[in-house]
Amino acid sequence: MSSTPITAGLREVAAKTEGANGRCGKLYRGDLDRIADRIDAEHERRMDDCRREVRREVIRYMRGVLTDLDRGVRRVRKGDKAEVVRCRDCVHAYFVGGNNNSCGVFGITGIGADDFCSNGERKEVSE
Repeated sequence: MSSTPITAGLREVAAKTEGANGRCGKLYRGDLDRIADRIDAEHERRMDDCRREVRREVIRYMRGVLTDLDRGVRRVRKGDKAEVVRCRDCVHAYFVGGNNNSCGVFGITGIGADDFCSNGERKEVSE
């Protein structure tokens, strides 16, 4: 990746200063060039570290995704809404017919199959 060095502006100022100040400008320009070289080297080192870290994190994330896929684990992204478990699919619901359906968590009767609450837990489905 060859792009314009981060210190291009500094080098331009040093070149203009050299022409304006004669001999004093050459010393000044040499100092600025050495500083600019160190800045460019440090910038390149940090960019390489950043690229390496990003690659490592992407590979780590993808390895986790593939491992979860192999194990059959469904990943939920942050910010996704929580899955709603309806009473008909909940381990705590007892359906005896009519309006006598009960919830084992809250001890209430008269729940409907489409009702839900924050304590709902999905029943294990045997295949």
